[in-house]
Amino acid sequence: MSRIHLGLLVILTLSIAGCGGYGSNNMGGGGGAPSITSLSPNMTNAGDPAFTLTVNGTNFVNGSVVRWNGSNRTTTFVSGTGLTASILASDIASSGTAVVSVFSAGPGGGTSNTLNFTILSQPPVITSPTSTVGKQGTAFLYQIGATTNPTSYNATGLPGGLIVSGTTGLISGTPVAASTATVTLSATNAGGTGNQSLAMTIFSGCDLNNDGNINVLDLQTEVNEVLQVTSCTDDINKDGACNVLDLQRLVNAVLGGSCVVGP
Repeated sequence: MSRIHLGLLVILTLSIAGCGGYGSNNMGGGGGAPSITSLSPNMTNAGDPAFTLTVNGTNFVNGSVVRWNGSNRTTTFVSGTGLTASILASDIASSGTAVVSVFSAGPGGGTSNTLNFTILSQPPVITSPTSTVGKQGTAFLYQIGATTNPTSYNATGLPGGLIVSGTTGLISGTPVAASTATVTLSATNAGGTGNQSLAMTIFSGCDLNNDGNINVLDLQTEVNEVLQVTSCTDDINKDGACNVLDLQRLVNAVLGGSCVVGP
């Protein structure tokens, strides 16, 4: 071969390599490493069932694998911009944050950026009793109990004189009148709100035996307390003693008047 022909061959070889021929690295990489732009869904509640996660992005190839906290999950190739993956129930058993990425093998592949998947707590379930009683003129307490660490509470439809703490869930106060009420309790966390009805009965301060009536039975109870036959537990006027003043108020209520409790 002449020197001229050899020189032309070298030039031709270099030209092919420079144009992406024999020396090109663009085989099977899909244009670069995979990249994630969004997840659907991007959150769920702890304890929910297994589900299919859709991963949107770019540079996905047939064989790309979705990784959940670094572990491969069964993946279906949809297109260069979409994958689906099977997420196990055990993956979302507890609240927290999972890290999602995509891995593509081969030249031009690699591991994508990561996106966070939020696992929320289950909404609270209220566990406190569904009924309670109180007494007109007597301090009242009821604690809303609930699961999964509520961050706030509420109670609507409370009888007069009662309030609820939004931070502790304690219902407290002194009922001002006899009543029956259906109170709606609620407890909330990041996962949602749980509700429950509470049947609340506030007995009259003159209904000493809490039977829903003010009658001679209550009058007899008060007489026994005034005479110290039994201990003083029904100090209607709240003066620190059971005496004729309490009897006068009770007689008035038995005869159909209002039950006046307190000074």
